[in-house]
Amino acid sequence: MVAMNSLEQVQLIFDTMPSMAWMKDQDGVYLVINKRFEEFGIKKGINIVGKTDFGIFPEHLAHQFREIEETVMQSKQPQSADWLYESETGNLWHDTYIAPVVGEDGKVNGTIGFARRISRRKQLELELNRQKEFLKTMIDTIPDFIFYKDINSVLLGCNKACLERLYGVTEEEAIGKKISSIVKDHDFATSCLQHDREVLATGNMVKHEEKMALVDRSILEFETVKTPFFDSEGKVAGLIGVSRDITTRKRMERQLKESQERYAAIVNNAPEIVIIHRNGIIRFINDVGVKAIGYDRDAIVGSHINCYLTKASSVCVAEAMSNICKGEAAEAHDIEFINKSGEVKNGIVKAARISLGGEQANLMVLIDVTEKKRIEAKLWESEERFRQVAQNINEVLMIRDDEKILYVSPAYERISGHSLQSILDNPLLMFEIVHPDDRDRMQTAFIQGGQQMDESSNAEFRFFRSDGAIRWIWMQSYPIAVSVGTGKQKAITLVDITDRKHMEEQLRQRDEQNQREFTLAARVQQDALPDPYSGAKVRVSPIFLPYHTVSGDLINYRWFKQQNKLRGYIVDVSGHGMATALQTATVKMLLDQRLLGEKTINEDDFQHINQRMMQYLYEESFAGLMYFEFDFSSFMLTVITGGIHFFLEDKPGECNLVPVFSGYLGMFDKAEVQTMTKPFKPGEIYCMMSDGASDLIEMFGVSKQNRFSRYLEWFDQLAQRPERSDDFSVVCIEIIEKNTEIRICDIQKPDETEKAQELIATFLERNAPNGAGLLEVAVNEAVNNGLRAGGRVDVKMKRTGSRIIARIKDTGPGFSVKRMSALLDKDIENELDQLGLSEGGRGIMMMKMFCDQVLYNTKGNEVLLIKKIF
Repeated sequence: MVAMNSLEQVQLIFDTMPSMAWMKDQDGVYLVINKRFEEFGIKKGINIVGKTDFGIFPEHLAHQFREIEETVMQSKQPQSADWLYESETGNLWHDTYIAPVVGEDGKVNGTIGFARRISRRKQLELELNRQKEFLKTMIDTIPDFIFYKDINSVLLGCNKACLERLYGVTEEEAIGKKISSIVKDHDFATSCLQHDREVLATGNMVKHEEKMALVDRSILEFETVKTPFFDSEGKVAGLIGVSRDITTRKRMERQLKESQERYAAIVNNAPEIVIIHRNGIIRFINDVGVKAIGYDRDAIVGSHINCYLTKASSVCVAEAMSNICKGEAAEAHDIEFINKSGEVKNGIVKAARISLGGEQANLMVLIDVTEKKRIEAKLWESEERFRQVAQNINEVLMIRDDEKILYVSPAYERISGHSLQSILDNPLLMFEIVHPDDRDRMQTAFIQGGQQMDESSNAEFRFFRSDGAIRWIWMQSYPIAVSVGTGKQKAITLVDITDRKHMEEQLRQRDEQNQREFTLAARVQQDALPDPYSGAKVRVSPIFLPYHTVSGDLINYRWFKQQNKLRGYIVDVSGHGMATALQTATVKMLLDQRLLGEKTINEDDFQHINQRMMQYLYEESFAGLMYFEFDFSSFMLTVITGGIHFFLEDKPGECNLVPVFSGYLGMFDKAEVQTMTKPFKPGEIYCMMSDGASDLIEMFGVSKQNRFSRYLEWFDQLAQRPERSDDFSVVCIEIIEKNTEIRICDIQKPDETEKAQELIATFLERNAPNGAGLLEVAVNEAVNNGLRAGGRVDVKMKRTGSRIIARIKDTGPGFSVKRMSALLDKDIENELDQLGLSEGGRGIMMMKMFCDQVLYNTKGNEVLLIKKIF
């Protein structure tokens, strides 16, 4: 238990606090309370000291307080909680902080607590939550898709319909991501981002129609409206979008349009003359009618129908229309009409009453039969010519009606081996000689197709010749025009395609073999890639993504321990496909022998490689080659290129594509080669790449990343761009110091803290991956305490052997380290306010908890954190 003189000191401290403060023993009995607690007036006239919460507060609150205290004493960790006290004057919300009281023997003797009233803030929070819940409930009931995004098109929120029907993910899985990371439809995601950029760039509303594939795989049409919203300074802060289902409306619009177009197409493409007139005045005439009469359409429409009929025909048409008005059935009549040249032509007309614009009108369909007799006269001659042609072609020609086969050409006997009379007598013979596996398809095309005389059909099937041989046949059928009054007929052609089918099968087998070879070649290329390398001085990771199955690119590298060097190359052979892959494989043996041996590489080696490549590559082929060497004895980088023009260099504060222009290899006897040397330092990142990667970077710009792993992610995202049209190969290289690494952050303003935290996280991720999380918390707490104490904080971090050492120094006045150490030994965090460290007390405790050693200098403005990592 705490000594009496200690309780008196606690009482003095508590009485100076603006918040309620108290101390309890292990059983929850109050030992000390401050004046603020006495003035709280829970129960007037009750002496709180010596009692538990069950004699002071309502029972449910007493249970709540006791559960928190037991958790604190068992875990030896402080706890915070909000609680509501219903007093006579109203509901009072309080923010409570409870911490353990630990004795010198390490045992928990009780708890210490603080509380402050937060009623106004809590009411505002509750009101805000109610408003948010109401708004969310409201938009969740709307069937439209509602969403809103930030300036980078990252999803901030959406309604229930959007999540369940379009995204198919939970709200937690969607918020904070771009649409391309949520939906599987790449084209839809790309279109969404394009419209987002238009809204965010112009600040104007954008409306467009689009098709969306929903979670249930249905594809619907939507009208999407995207509107920007602005921040307090009038700048675009993001956008709000609403997508409404217009599938039914669009379908009806299409149906109406198709109906109108179909009607117009039918009328204008009908072979007959179509005229609509009201009281004899022509209101419409189709294209065939305009051509037959010979006048312009404008001249015909509005004129009287009798202007184009003989006198007798005018009387006939008038009588026909009169009979129709009386309810009699419409009949066809022979009439004569006159064209512009004065020629009298013969026609057959049939009339009907229709509604035009809500009024009754007359429809006339006129067939020009002037040429009918002339055609009939030539019919016999035409039929004779047809028979001669049909009897001499290799294909079988059949003509059939609804019931029987009318004609079969002699080629049937040559192809099938059966007589013409046998098929004429028994049309089902065609079905009987078909291969059993093809009879269903044959029956659909030939027999059932014969029942649908207005439809065309085609099918391939096998049949047995009379000698037992199996042949392939391609059958086509189509309706043919016949004389008026006769039944419907169909023409059927049979073509022997046995040779073609055999050739197709050979091609199919060859394609399958080619695909197997491509797959094997791709696997061989992947197996030939070097593994990622991680050493004390350098970390290397390859990225190899062929544009097609196999690649014309190839990468290789090797760490030379004795020479203290990393050496490697990237080669890019022009073209794609198997031939290019084989050339690349041939070149690999040459490059591994010349570039990854023990000797020093120079431009003469490139000239030798160029001569050899001219023997390996086809006449129209060429190659780009980049050789790189990182010498860790001199810390110099050497790059020799022939046709690969860029590599990426990331230094502190900058990131650029470095040009090394040169000519391709394998084209001329003497290649244009370029050599570059430059120093490198620990902490830098280099990315050697083929043209497929550098072209995309030139197109979309360099994006500096703050970690090695982020570069791998960025390159992977870049390779997924639809604009990519080449193989994509990159070697990412991070320079690391051996056994030690120092990272310095000079924080002069609070808003520089985020950048410093990123540097701290990167250092710990690299040097202490298993314990980076807790150690990062301790270092950040030290930085925050330094910022509170002074206007500038200097951070240095170093790995020495198995230990991480962090030094954090501020420019503040410091504090009494001796007195702070005494307080920390007692674990009484709340007495730190005597040193001006009340806000940083929790951070100091975390540093002690997460680090093996926490050492302050005499002045109290510099702390040393030491942690053993393995």
